[in-house]
Amino acid sequence: SDPSLLILVSPFPMERLYLFLLLSSPLFLCESNTFSIPLLFGNLSFGKNPDGTTKVNVNQNVNILGNGAKRNTTFTVGNGTFLVKDGNAIVNNSDFGGGGTFGVDKSGVIVDNKINAGNKTIEGGLGKESTFLSSLFGAFGRT
Repeated sequence: SDPSLLILVSPFPMERLYLFLLLSSPLFLCESNTFSIPLLFGNLSFGKNPDGTTKVNVNQNVNILGNGAKRNTTFTVGNGTFLVKDGNAIVNNSDFGGGGTFGVDKSGVIVDNKINAGNKTIEGGLGKESTFLSSLFGAFGRT
């Protein structure tokens, strides 16, 4: 019944504990600042919003002669909130593609989307269906 033997035969090795502490430490250490970990072609950042929610942001950017990818995924959690946002691609130095927000907060369910086609941005989501369709047809020159 020596406690040191329990650590040696534990089904959860110390490496897992160290990994957990390493990955969760930014959430505890950065109350008002953002903690950022550089990655290849981007970064991973952790921070607290003024309303007390925690934000985890994954950025990835590659731009070669005006073409590439730009992905910005944000997870926001806390105070009854869970949100996921994402980004677009880069073609000829302009944003292209779809991005959106999905989640739940104190006001209810949030489902928004944004379509970027060069210099045109079309926004839609719950309760915005008619403006989304009129903007979509207007972007293609049909009304």
